[in-house]
Amino acid sequence: MLPYLELAERLASRGHRVSYVSTPRNLARLPPRRHADAIDLVVLPLPRVDGLLAGAESTNDISADKLVHLWDAFDRLAAPFSEYLAPARGQAA
Repeated sequence: MLPYLELAERLASRGHRVSYVSTPRNLARLPPRRHADAIDLVVLPLPRVDGLLAGAESTNDISADKLVHLWDAFDRLAAPFSEYLAPARGQAA
C-alpha cells in the first residue's frame, strides 16, 4: 500500500487531486499524508467471506492458509469499485 500512497503524494504535489481507495482498516494504517488536502481517502468495506475473520483486510491480519479467502474478498470489491468509478466514466473526454 505504501508505494501507492507515495504515488498519490507525488501526484498531489504536482497539483493533481487524487482518490486513494482501500478498505477501512487499511486506510486507518496509513501514515499521515503530506498533501492530505489533495488526497481523498475512499473507503470500500471488504465484503464478508466465509473463512476470513472479521476485520482481516490485509496479509498482516491472516495466516498463509487464509490467503485464498482474502483474495476472494478482494475479488468481491470489483462491483463496489465499479460503482465508485461510474460517475467519473461520464466525465471522460
